[in-house]
Amino acid sequence: MARPPLWVYHARTGMRSFLKWLGRRFKTFDLLDQYFLSVKHTGWDLLWGASMPSIIYTVWWFFEIPPFRVTFVFLLSLLFISGYYLWRADHIRLTPKFHTRGLKFQPTPTIDPLTQAETGASVYVQLLFRCEIPIEECIGNLREVRRWSKESRSWEETDMNESLLMHWSHGDAGPPMPITLRPKNERRLNVYFCHIRTGLAINVLVYPTPARMKSVFLNDDIWRFDILVEGKDCPPVEIYMRVQWGETWDKPNAKLITEDYVE
Repeated sequence: MARPPLWVYHARTGMRSFLKWLGRRFKTFDLLDQYFLSVKHTGWDLLWGASMPSIIYTVWWFFEIPPFRVTFVFLLSLLFISGYYLWRADHIRLTPKFHTRGLKFQPTPTIDPLTQAETGASVYVQLLFRCEIPIEECIGNLREVRRWSKESRSWEETDMNESLLMHWSHGDAGPPMPITLRPKNERRLNVYFCHIRTGLAINVLVYPTPARMKSVFLNDDIWRFDILVEGKDCPPVEIYMRVQWGETWDKPNAKLITEDYVE
């Protein structure tokens, strides 16, 4: 294999020396050589693959050396597209996002907030989440509750037909406040609870509590909860739950489903 011309060797050596000097002079450029290497590999894969500009440029080069301005535009396009794809990969990787990890059925004793006396026991149905980086200003919304109609074979609207705020576990009794979800230390989102004194009744945890909610969960119907969880600078997560009375008060019947789920 023929050795490259001497000027190519000197150019490469000079470039490496310049990058090392730049890295020492400006600490933020210490990875500049790796950046250019990534641009080189990315650009080679993008523009020297089976793309039309690559084929045209290669055929042109085979018959004659293209004008300098054509080569300049080609290399500039290579640099631009390579930089974009490098940025895009990091942007997608670093964009905050969280995922639903499933449901948690949490038994817990209940107490009177004023007297601190025990009033029985409850089972909370909670949503679990997972995130890779901290996500600020997270809030849960119960957008609506629909009832499954056996006659029409569809989910029909109920009186719970507008968005309400949901409570995070161990939150205050007042209006729900946005929280920060932290990796490996995520909070749970309360959906509803069943209490020993109210039996199979489904007590939805929302704020404010609408009076017409009492007319929704009177029968052993099947309901679909439409939940939206939002966070700062990240896409919202839509969650759908199938809810029904359990066999006993301490065995809630709930599971995650898709929006187009049918019985």
